Amino acid sequence: MEDIEKKKKPIFKRWWFWVLVIFFVIVLFPKGEDTGVSAAAPTATVQATPEPTPEPTPEPTPEPTPTLSPEEQAEKDAQAKADYIAACEVFPYDDVARDPDTYTYKSVHFCGEVSQVVEGDDFNVYMVNVTKGDYGLWSDLMYIEYYPPEGASRILEDDVVDFYGMMAGLQSYTTVLGAKNTVPAMLAVYVDLS
Repeated sequence: MEDIEKKKKPIFKRWWFWVLVIFFVIVLFPKGEDTGVSAAAPTATVQATPEPTPEPTPEPTPEPTPTLSPEEQAEKDAQAKADYIAACEVFPYDDVARDPDTYTYKSVHFCGEVSQVVEGDDFNVYMVNVTKGDYGLWSDLMYIEYYPPEGASRILEDDVVDFYGMMAGLQSYTTVLGAKNTVPAMLAVYVDLS
């Protein structure tokens, strides 16, 4: 009768069952994988041989920028100005005022009489009439912003000036009488007194 009871003993109560379970856990779930089950027996660790770090490639040393003499710098600046002025186009005021989006970012040249000057810390604003009419009267107002270089001569009201720069759409402003007016706008790069 004792033999029958030993045979009916559940398998999970036998010692060899637990040895097999631990063995399969170690084999199927090696250490390092995130399985949520931790192995009871330690596993062998393999140490990888580090690959040699390549030597950093030295960056080429930049060639020193040649320092220009004041005369050479002035000549270079004059050439840049001449090239820019040569690339500027002349457009009728009515075309620029009627279709400002068509001319935005185009390099242009306008000559006109300054009617108002607002000098700021960084840039100056000029209201300029760009169409010369009968009896020397000027009309067709434009809004022009200009960043004068250090030491540049001031531009005054009633000066006749050539402006070279880029069209910048429209600009609205309020007149002295409180009316709102919208005119073509320009960002001047070079300015020459006529």
